[in-house]
Amino acid sequence: MRIFLRRWNSREEGFTEISQLRGVTNNVLRAYKMIPLIAPHYSGYFAVLQNIEALASRSAVQARDIFDLYLMGSQFEPRSDKKLHVAQKKIDTAYKNLFEVSFEQFRDTVLSYLPFDDQVLWQAG
Repeated sequence: MRIFLRRWNSREEGFTEISQLRGVTNNVLRAYKMIPLIAPHYSGYFAVLQNIEALASRSAVQARDIFDLYLMGSQFEPRSDKKLHVAQKKIDTAYKNLFEVSFEQFRDTVLSYLPFDDQVLWQAG
């Protein structure tokens, strides 16, 4: 498990949802032997939008964007008051790019960020 801190200019990228300040969960703090920490945190809605945008727009497809969407898929709860507004062309491009990453690319770029027990499961792939 690793913590990623990314700068993302929501206004430049066309996203207007504001991040919230939240505490980092205790299991993450313990794993890194850290003191309590408050960090900006995007909602699941915004994170899904951000990863679809990245998957559709990057000049080189990155396995981490696909894996992030995979992880968020089990946690994402669509909001009845807010649908994902993504142009169909972007969705089509992101979908096409899903299949551009080989297992070897995934293994070499994402696997090392997972806890050891999970690495063993994915290496069997």
